[in-house]
Amino acid sequence: VTYNGQAQTATGFTATGLVNGQAASVLAGVSANGSGTNAGSYAVVPTGTDANYTLSFVNGNLSVTPAPLTVTANNAAKTYDGLAYQGGNGVVVTGFVNGESASLVTGTPAYAGNAQGATNAGSYTLSVAGLSAGNNYAMSFVNGLLVVGKAHLTVTADDTSRFVGAANPAFTATISGFVHGEHLATAGVGGSAVLSTAADATTQAGTAAIVAKQGSLAANNYDFTRFNDGTLTINAVYVPPPPPAQSLLPAASVNSSPPTQTVTSDSPISTAPAGGLAQGVSGTTTAAGTPSGTASSTAATALTAPVTAPAVTSGNVTNTAASPGVVVTLSKAATATVAGAMTVTVPKDTAAASGFSFGLPADVAAGKNVVTTTADGGALPGWIRYDAPTNSFVATKVPPGGLPLTVLVTSEGVKSSIVISTASEQ
Repeated sequence: VTYNGQAQTATGFTATGLVNGQAASVLAGVSANGSGTNAGSYAVVPTGTDANYTLSFVNGNLSVTPAPLTVTANNAAKTYDGLAYQGGNGVVVTGFVNGESASLVTGTPAYAGNAQGATNAGSYTLSVAGLSAGNNYAMSFVNGLLVVGKAHLTVTADDTSRFVGAANPAFTATISGFVHGEHLATAGVGGSAVLSTAADATTQAGTAAIVAKQGSLAANNYDFTRFNDGTLTINAVYVPPPPPAQSLLPAASVNSSPPTQTVTSDSPISTAPAGGLAQGVSGTTTAAGTPSGTASSTAATALTAPVTAPAVTSGNVTNTAASPGVVVTLSKAATATVAGAMTVTVPKDTAAASGFSFGLPADVAAGKNVVTTTADGGALPGWIRYDAPTNSFVATKVPPGGLPLTVLVTSEGVKSSIVISTASEQ
């Protein structure tokens, strides 16, 4: 019989040697009895007499076997944190009889299985041993399950900007939420997010959302559960103000003389500067058919004309114009094997108030395929852009700390570095 916490008995006997087909029931004066409570073996002892038979007795056996107990390891769960799992989550014991309870259990759970030392996300076996409930119970053990869940990452679209009419830049995103000192390069993240916006080249100045979605992003120990939009700022195209009018050099007033006249020179003749008119001339000369006389420096009516923006020079080469006050210097021409160098100095008030523009010398942008980045290969800040049709840079009002800025220009594989700064920073 199986242990049930109560006394259990065994009665009855068998007889051999009876004659004439008689059964054991003819031995009315014979009985056999045995009893026991705890698991174990107990004797069943026959006793009695009979007038017709000489009796000999052989004891029987009452066996009380232990009751079964089931010990089940509780399941355990954790979120990936880069640390190895150790231990367990307790046990549940079932099968006690006659009101008995787990207070009979002794020992300390000993956890094992491949859950011990498990680090990466996944499911692992959590086994247990090391417990007992005494002789009256036979324990069996059932494994539990350790589940290491993936840690959660957040994908945030990076803010960026462009000008009206320009194509959208390549969008990027920042992924956060890594644990245990891991980062994007070490956490086994593969694939890429999908980043999109409703804005296109026809969208007017303002802002538009850059929507982030999971795309093909995947990782063994991480999932992607939160997505934050970024902001695309669309700036109005900067149009430099028209240059102010500027007075030309005063016109000289000349008194004409007869076609032929002899005059004795009393001072050298000052010739007019290139592109200007004669001024400050006082003297005479002898020349047939050539006007001669005294020229005064009295100004005639002042003439005005638009100011041509100062020219960019590279050695003795004159290149594209720049905004007033902007000084462009090409200190090293680029070659197929040597990077070029160029500096641009902007008046501080101009940079902070109205912005500026400057053209690239042919030495810097000789080809059609011009790529512009920051010195570290990143996108240009939103306040400055390269205008391909005019082969020039156009800057809006420069934010505080925006200068100095180093721009890398690559044209047909030839690189040039441009350092842009205000006059006080050069």
